[in-house]
Amino acid sequence: CDSYSVKASFTNVGSLSAGAPVKMAGVVIGSVQSVHADPVKLNAEVVLSIAKRYDAIPYDSAAAVFTSGLIGTQYVAIQPGGSPDALKNGDEMILTQSAMQLEDLIGKFLVNGGPKGGSESTPAPKPKSGSSGG
Repeated sequence: CDSYSVKASFTNVGSLSAGAPVKMAGVVIGSVQSVHADPVKLNAEVVLSIAKRYDAIPYDSAAAVFTSGLIGTQYVAIQPGGSPDALKNGDEMILTQSAMQLEDLIGKFLVNGGPKGGSESTPAPKPKSGSSGG
């Protein structure tokens, strides 16, 4: 077997599916083997298949679900940690970051009224210079 498997749990994987790439430093090092819901923990369990030649990934590395481009395909990115111990077949990655949903981002943007809190802007008061007649 030219790959090994590690597990990662996420509260939300978005539209991540089996076959999606696993990347480190932007380079594909493996693929998502499976994605399923854990009936006990009530989260998403993802199994990553990583090429054997990347056998020195630190045990405390983090896994995150990202999207290629604005509405592209989703993938798992591994951010290497600093542990002297490497991930081995069957290990579980503890540090994970769930998918950021586009809908959530749009909702936050709308609730906050845009980048400067646009809902709070009011027009400048009109100068009071006598009566305009009538």
